[in-house]
Amino acid sequence: MLATSPTHAFSLLSGRCFQRPGWSSRRFTYTWVRDEIFAPARGFYEAMSFTSSEQRVLANLLGGAFTPSDELLSIEGVSERIALDPSHAAAFLFEVLPLTPRIFAEKAAHHLGADVPSFPEIVTRRELVETIVQTLARENGSPSKEDLYGKVIKELEAMHLCPPAPFIVADTNWQDYFFAFVTNPVTLEFDFWRTDRLGIRGQPMNEWRHFFDGSAPEKWGLFLRPHEYS
Repeated sequence: MLATSPTHAFSLLSGRCFQRPGWSSRRFTYTWVRDEIFAPARGFYEAMSFTSSEQRVLANLLGGAFTPSDELLSIEGVSERIALDPSHAAAFLFEVLPLTPRIFAEKAAHHLGADVPSFPEIVTRRELVETIVQTLARENGSPSKEDLYGKVIKELEAMHLCPPAPFIVADTNWQDYFFAFVTNPVTLEFDFWRTDRLGIRGQPMNEWRHFFDGSAPEKWGLFLRPHEYS
């Protein structure tokens, strides 16, 4: 269905597979989203701890925007040490986490049938996905690179080497982006983002935050008769 924010028109994907289990559940929709979407993703990040070696990997990626510690840090401790504004820090962590030790990266690649020559000592999430996908495409070919990405990400998610997929709710009408609810790795809150379909990259919709917190009086709209504008 066509939907509008105060500044943008987009397509609401209310009947797509992302939401169907919630519609069919006997629970209240918000309870289902909390228990099945938000809580598992929050737990995924809360369970993380970062060794000094892993922190040095983040420091290398962020340059002077991160100061590593010799102590074991939680996700909150890492977030506090990133010298970026919260939205950029969240987008960065969303793309690189979890950090995977080489031995588990090798096991994941083997499980997916990818003969990867070598991995770094610690592998970022994006690097793990890209390496396995590119190796499989080179070895076996693929009729659809996007299908291959989807298969790899789904398998890695099952192995807890990818965060739970974003809860996509709309096509943004911007190339390659969807609107989705994501558990923000910095705030650990359920947040409104724009992401790609597979959840490889994303960014909080901070520019729309005032539309959600009650400070903007403009209204949103939803057109309920698709046959009138198709």
